[in-house]
Amino acid sequence: MIKRTKYLVDRTFQQRLAMDLMVIVLLVPVVLWANFYIIGMYALSQNPNIGELPRGWGMVGLLLQQQWWLILLFVGVSFGLAFGSILYYTHRIAGPVYRFRQLFDELAAGKVGAQVKLRKGDSFENLAESVSRASATLAGSIVELKTAAAALSRKADSLGDRELGEQVAAFNLVLERYSVVPEPTPTQPAS
Repeated sequence: MIKRTKYLVDRTFQQRLAMDLMVIVLLVPVVLWANFYIIGMYALSQNPNIGELPRGWGMVGLLLQQQWWLILLFVGVSFGLAFGSILYYTHRIAGPVYRFRQLFDELAAGKVGAQVKLRKGDSFENLAESVSRASATLAGSIVELKTAAAALSRKADSLGDRELGEQVAAFNLVLERYSVVPEPTPTQPAS
């Protein structure tokens, strides 16, 4: 097993991810505290016998007893907002991962040359550039191999070399598994 000694392998991505997660971790307790504070103030304004109310945990128990519906509403809204924020944030990670999986499925099916297009603000922009560059290089190599195989096939035919013709045909069978996806033009939308 290889032990990783460098913990910041992609400094920009890891720092941005850590900061975003810290905002979520710090914001959720603040929002929950604000909910209880607002509910407490509401309860105090509704109760004319303010001096007789218990303090500390007794106050929380009284709030839970008298204002349970308001607490449920605030907590539900807070959790909904937190869930929505987390879903939005993870979409910026899951979207690119989904797109990479599509591209790798295309490569496995023999379609080479496709480019990874990410939305502005998505994670893994550097990886998308590297994968797109690798796909374009592979597509160029496939095109060169097909061109060379066609020239070699013509040469074998002109020489009447049956053995070379058979080897080129076998080589062409392998190359037929691959098709080069054309780069999108301005009139052709990117996938």
